[in-house]
Amino acid sequence: MTLGPICFVLFLCSVGLVFWRPEGGAGTALRMLVWMGLGFMSTIGLLFALFTVWWPPAQTWAVIWSVASIIALLVAMVSSTHATDWLG
Repeated sequence: MTLGPICFVLFLCSVGLVFWRPEGGAGTALRMLVWMGLGFMSTIGLLFALFTVWWPPAQTWAVIWSVASIIALLVAMVSSTHATDWLG
């Protein structure tokens, strides 16, 4: 399996995390652990994908999906109830 499909799966998991809102307790802790794991894997995927841009074969889609995954994780972080409580 190449890096592009792996980064696409990470993106889909990150989008799923945006819509998953546990009520509290262990669910919130699990959501945070999943968020940290996806963030770590997406960043590692982005670094590996950027290395392939300079050395052939270039995997442009891996770069695109990794960046999209990191953006989706940022949206998941901002849209969580704890981060938006101070907005009103």
